[in-house]
Amino acid sequence: EHERGRVLIDMHGLKMALDYGQKCKKDGLIEWQSGNIEEAIASWRLGDETLRKFRAPVKCENENSMIVDLHSAVLKNLAQAAIRLEQWAEALDAADRAL
Repeated sequence: EHERGRVLIDMHGLKMALDYGQKCKKDGLIEWQSGNIEEAIASWRLGDETLRKFRAPVKCENENSMIVDLHSAVLKNLAQAAIRLEQWAEALDAADRAL
């Protein structure tokens, strides 16, 4: 079952996706703070690729909100890094999807 391009997964799968997305977000922040913008953007791209794929059942509003909020934060970071690297198309795409 698909909704807005996201595949329905069970709670175990959702937890794994959230954990991996959080790791990508954190790893990207560490790299960003160290001035490694290319490494930061690579981490946030991985987080985006994972988080955009999945959703919980519709009745699980809290879980779906968690994945959307984390994905939005990753996309905002990705957009900021893309701006820093003057990768305008990727920056615009990430910013649009964050909204």
